[in-house]
Amino acid sequence: MFENMTLKEKIYQTIVVDNHTMKIHGGPEKFFEKYPVGGVYFANYYVQDLGALMAEEALSGEDFIKKCRAYSKVPLLVCADDAQIKNGPNMSLGGTAACEDENVYFKYGEMRGIEMNYHDIDWILAPCIDLNLTRHDHTSLMVTDDEKFCAKFFSQIVKGIQSRGVIATAKHFPGQGTYNVNFHYAPGRNTLDFDTWMKTYGYTYKEMFKAGCMSVMTSHIVFPDFCYESEDGYPPICTFSKKMTIDLLKGTLGFEGAVVTDALTMGGMSCGNTARESAQSFKCGADLLLWAPVETADIIEEMILSGEIPMSRLDDALMRIAKLREFVNANKKETPENAGEIVDAFAKKTYDLGPELLKNRNGALPLKKNDKILVIGNGFNQGQLDAVKDFSDILSERGYDVTFREYLLTCYQDEINEIIDGYDKVLIVLNHPMPVIETNYSSTTWASHLVDKSRKIILNFSNPFLAEDFYPDEPCVVNTNVKLSKASAEAVVDKLIGNKEFTGKAHITMKYLR
Repeated sequence: MFENMTLKEKIYQTIVVDNHTMKIHGGPEKFFEKYPVGGVYFANYYVQDLGALMAEEALSGEDFIKKCRAYSKVPLLVCADDAQIKNGPNMSLGGTAACEDENVYFKYGEMRGIEMNYHDIDWILAPCIDLNLTRHDHTSLMVTDDEKFCAKFFSQIVKGIQSRGVIATAKHFPGQGTYNVNFHYAPGRNTLDFDTWMKTYGYTYKEMFKAGCMSVMTSHIVFPDFCYESEDGYPPICTFSKKMTIDLLKGTLGFEGAVVTDALTMGGMSCGNTARESAQSFKCGADLLLWAPVETADIIEEMILSGEIPMSRLDDALMRIAKLREFVNANKKETPENAGEIVDAFAKKTYDLGPELLKNRNGALPLKKNDKILVIGNGFNQGQLDAVKDFSDILSERGYDVTFREYLLTCYQDEINEIIDGYDKVLIVLNHPMPVIETNYSSTTWASHLVDKSRKIILNFSNPFLAEDFYPDEPCVVNTNVKLSKASAEAVVDKLIGNKEFTGKAHITMKYLR
């Protein structure tokens, strides 16, 4: 596959470029004429993707991949974080996780694969298998703190994705969810001792490998109990760590697939020279370099010729990349004619599976037809509040007497009593997936505790961990386990008014906080 390539051409096979890189080099045609890279990152213009946002004029859209494949001199691996079908729905990962059916988990993965098939994408940078163990990092993709469930759930998703001929990626190695710093902005950290890590994160990764997961993404995360010393003067994050990438991931855990870095432009790994930092990550065991500058190839070539990087490191990377290409070539991607309808039907099922009635001690649910309802929104931007207003409108359309209010901005009991006077039910809708910070929605969180408990309902469309963290003593709490949209709101309203039963059950144990 790589036999007739020059050393530089072989090195280019390890580089995965984004649309910004193509833009600054004159667009796909001019770019591929000069740089025969091995991979391209697709920023889906139907979704506000980070890659698209970072490019002033994003080279994305329906013909982007076609252009890249047409102009490239070598077969490309096209990857993406996400890529919805045009006008398609957002499936709910949390809704899928809130049931006990492994066939549903597999189906979720299969639907993600169909979305990739639709766009002719070979490789999805998912799933995120991180565990939320300590509540410091309220990342919305973390659905559990239970390593056993995590392994069972995501193993099936990996199998479902790869059943559609799409490479799956387990991330973010060595694992976020124990620390309050987001590695997009500064180095993250896994704070566990090594033995506990092996029983949790280590266990989940080994289970992904048993399921056949072909790719792992390393991230800009420090793991002090395993290795704290910097290597070659670089920060001791996994991106720059032979000990974590080669010794632990490829050695101890036995991963035989391809290792891809997280984006090599993030604040968590940046030292001021992205090309040299990208070369260092290759030296430390990464096989594919996500968003590396093309100048990285020159630096790696120099390091190989000088003996700083052994030729065996490049040979190992190419062998692992070849496995990905062989998988793609052996599995023809076929998109069903009615792909949008298939994914839409499954998405609606995930909305129906998600809602979970955590507590109903005050008997506030189901809502009664003659209830006069005050809906209080809680979001950190206007778009999230507008989504709560849409939810309120759906209740009104179902025949309920509903008033919508943005926020609850007072901490005085008499003022709150005046606001809720005359209402039978006060429905506080959480639509803010981030931790509480000093904004209007943090004030609403404070004030909500002063609302009369006999008629209060907490409806959480946010991270499921928030309900236990911020509303532990409330008598009526619903975790929807789905993101708020008009389609998911319809499913949730069916549960609130008693048309359908609550069947969801989030897999949250809190066992590492006891």
